[in-house]
This record gives sequence, structure tokens and C-alpha cells, in this order.
Amino acid sequence: MRVLISTCSSFWLSRKAVERARELDALWAFPDHTPLSNEPEHHSYGEDEDEEDETYTLPCEVPRHDPQLLQVFDEIGGTEMCGWEGDEIVCLEIPDDVTYYVGSYIGEWIAEQHRQWSLDTDVEGRPAGTPYYTFTKDSVFRPLGA
Repeated sequence: MRVLISTCSSFWLSRKAVERARELDALWAFPDHTPLSNEPEHHSYGEDEDEEDETYTLPCEVPRHDPQLLQVFDEIGGTEMCGWEGDEIVCLEIPDDVTYYVGSYIGEWIAEQHRQWSLDTDVEGRPAGTPYYTFTKDSVFRPLGA
């Protein structure tokens, strides 16, 4: 199974990537269907500090093997797809039978989900450090209320 990760600690998408995803009718690319930051954030970088670019954060509940996400990657490439200068989105191949989650610390990685126990819990009562979203090859993005 092909999955995408960012070389940055967040999965930032460029305006070009989001526009292409919208052309493909990717539900996660439309703000009405996602609970997270899918409105553009403006960042200044590069030689001209007055020049801003829009970046979009991919909602966490979108599987990184989403067909439309992969199609955008295949069509425009990881550098053009990434919304943060100096970083890129890359494709990894993992076994189809893996339940995975995305970890992040100065770059992202894919990890296989394992059982976990801890004395500490998060705000929802799960062991501290438990990933919020895990995915299998059958995982698909479902819009709010669907």
C-alpha cells in the first residue's frame, strides 16, 4: 500500500494541491466537510517577505493512502504538493495488512499500531501517546455527519 508523509512535522498542502484535489471532488478538500483547518493559512517566506503563499493543513482523519491524495501526488509531485518551502511530501510503500498511524517529530513517519498500556492517560482516558487516528487499507474519509 502506498502512503504519503511529509518531511515537515505537519502535512501542509499547497494551494495548487488543494485546487487539484477539489477538481477530483476529494471531500476532504472542501471546508464544509472537514472539522479541522482547511481554510488557508498565510505564510511569508523566501527572499520577498511581502510575498505570501497559502497553505492548507490536511485533516488528520484523512488516510494517507487516500486515492485522490495519491493522485494529486502522482500528478504534481511531492515538492509542488507541499505547502511549506524546503519540505516535500514523499511516498512510502507499506504492507497492505498493516494498521498504521502517522507519527511526527521534525518530520513524519508511519508506524504499525500495537497495543499500549500506561499509567498516564490523555483527556479522553486513552493511554498517553495513543494515536488519534489509525488506518487500514479499507479506511476512507467520511465527511461530518455521514
